[in-house]
Amino acid sequence: MDVQEEEEEEEMEEEEMEEGEEMEEAEMEEAEMEEAEMEEEEMEEEEEEEEEEEAEMEEEEMEEEEIQRNTKDTQTATDLLVLSRLLDSAREEEEEEEEKEEEEEEEEEEEEEEEEEEEEEEEEEEEEEEEEEERIC
Repeated sequence: MDVQEEEEEEEMEEEEMEEGEEMEEAEMEEAEMEEAEMEEEEMEEEEEEEEEEEAEMEEEEMEEEEIQRNTKDTQTATDLLVLSRLLDSAREEEEEEEEKEEEEEEEEEEEEEEEEEEEEEEEEEEEEEEEEEERIC
């Protein structure tokens, strides 16, 4: 019986060792699976971070484009305002020039009229003098 007990004992020890090895293998597999899950989670987190960074960059680009559009619109509006003021100024100068020309023409006409009146007066005076001389003679 001793031999049989020893054999049974050895078998039990072998079975225990096999069970221990199987448990170790199961634990190692579980550890590997956990590690694989952790790596997968890390990769997913990295992908999410990359997507967030990409979304932030796109948003920044859109904001920059909007700022550029606004700047361009503002510059265009400023340019239009400057052009409008220049046109107004040019119109005012043109009107002032026209008024000056009209005033000068009026002054010339008045001077011509005055000269004509003076000439007429002189002619009348001469005629009167001539008539006087004729009377006297």
